[in-house]
Amino acid sequence: MSLRSRIADWLLEKRALDTMDPLLMLLLRQEPITREQALNIPGFAGCINFITGTVAGLPVKLYRCVKGEVEEIVDDPRPQRLNGSTGDLMSGYQLKQALTADLLIEGGGYAYIKRRRNTVTGLHYVARQHLSFLPGTDPIYKSCGIMVGGVRYHSFEFLKATRKSADGVRGTGILAENWLPLAVAYNTLKLENVLAKTGGNRRGYLKVEKKLDDKALDALEERWKRFNSEDSIAAMILNAGVDFKETSATPEQMQINQRAQTIKSSICGLFGVCPSVLGESVSEEDYAASIKTAVLPVLAAIEAALNHDLLLETEKSEYYLKFDTKELLRGSVEKRYQAYKAGIESNVLQIDEARRQEDLPPLGLTFIKLGLQDVLYDPIEKIVFVPNTGMTVKIESPSGGGENTG
Repeated sequence: MSLRSRIADWLLEKRALDTMDPLLMLLLRQEPITREQALNIPGFAGCINFITGTVAGLPVKLYRCVKGEVEEIVDDPRPQRLNGSTGDLMSGYQLKQALTADLLIEGGGYAYIKRRRNTVTGLHYVARQHLSFLPGTDPIYKSCGIMVGGVRYHSFEFLKATRKSADGVRGTGILAENWLPLAVAYNTLKLENVLAKTGGNRRGYLKVEKKLDDKALDALEERWKRFNSEDSIAAMILNAGVDFKETSATPEQMQINQRAQTIKSSICGLFGVCPSVLGESVSEEDYAASIKTAVLPVLAAIEAALNHDLLLETEKSEYYLKFDTKELLRGSVEKRYQAYKAGIESNVLQIDEARRQEDLPPLGLTFIKLGLQDVLYDPIEKIVFVPNTGMTVKIESPSGGGENTG
């Protein structure tokens, strides 16, 4: 007998349970809930939908960095497989959405990489329940085979986006890591369902002072069943000597509504999502905080998997795949334009670079704007140049004078 079963039996024998008896007893006998059960919890499903929808809507781009200069590679098939056609029935959006959901819930999202020599020709999503793993025994030089449909594959044949992995292939999901609070939420939901079906009637039994014959007992049982049926509006009249004894607490005693709000907040905390994001209105601050704590870590995990599994070893020193998060992080129009103004005035951005970020055509303006009120200093040559007067002054000049270059 398990420890939880022994605790539950002891509590029953001592009759020491408080008003949380039904929920506590369900919890003590509860095994880890399934994925389908967890997705019936509104807070859990809401967080999953928020994160997966956000990640799936972001395009993945391939970049090359050589000597500090970064350029986007637009004619490579890998971003095309991730953003458009995957070479399978699923679209790129659906692929990223499924990988993200499996990563969060099961601990890992997987897709078979179809290659023609060194060219990726397809990404085929494989649901977690169709995979089994064959880990090696060496704790240093790790290896792990993957079985799908009775066929063994090498780990490098799969795209593997994992969460809290110890070997790079298998991960730990929120469902296994936090099964206890999820079980509480699921059992609370089931209790609400029972209350809704019974119209809030409290559970109990009938106690009679005298023994009833079979006919009277059958009639009482039939009326009791009819009274407690889901669609019944009948009244129940108890004769003298028949008494009703309660065996459950009222919804008020169990504080169902308050517990529902607490459970929602705790589930959102598992994902790093602000509870207001799942409500009717959300502030910019809460949305931005949820993006940083819930979405960006998932993006980093998937990017690490993309660079590890889709790039050749000879490419990893120069190439990298990355989500384009400009649309996600650039905020409101007013804040964006203020940022562009500050960037242009400080010469961090040029006008055409700011226009490109707004998906506007370039104007062909390649110059850098300098104000006449500024004094320019060259620390290497130790020369000061004043654009307003055209004067150049060498700091270490014996005369200390200047030369008008205008």
